[in-house]
Amino acid sequence: MIVMQKIIITGNLGKDAEKKELESGRIYVNFNVAVNSYKGKGEEKKQSTQWYSVSYFVNSEAIIQYLKKGAKVVVCGSLELDVFKSEKTGQMFVNANVLASDVEIVGFVDTEPAPASVSQKQVVNNELPPLPEEMPDNMPY
Repeated sequence: MIVMQKIIITGNLGKDAEKKELESGRIYVNFNVAVNSYKGKGEEKKQSTQWYSVSYFVNSEAIIQYLKKGAKVVVCGSLELDVFKSEKTGQMFVNANVLASDVEIVGFVDTEPAPASVSQKQVVNNELPPLPEEMPDNMPY
């Protein structure tokens, strides 16, 4: 029997990604993603935020420059849940950890001008959208 698990989350980075390196030299990044959800209607509508810790092995370090606090990302990967009990309070906690197979940045922070979106495949294959030499005269803004 084949078992498959996949999670897709869309949210914002809580802080800049941290670059890490294994003893083998393989590079990965860790970052946290906040996913907001809403329940209720009208004045009773309440927001809740779930945090996911993400580990992502990168083929090119170029994508790391875009993984900044506030950037909006779509993360695909597998989910691991770590359950633990607080020694101080005795309260049970669950950490949601995602081992990402793909990360796409769909909203940028502090990058002018920003492409519409960037994925690691585009960075590795040097397929980033080209920047225009001049803005056309017929631009609506």
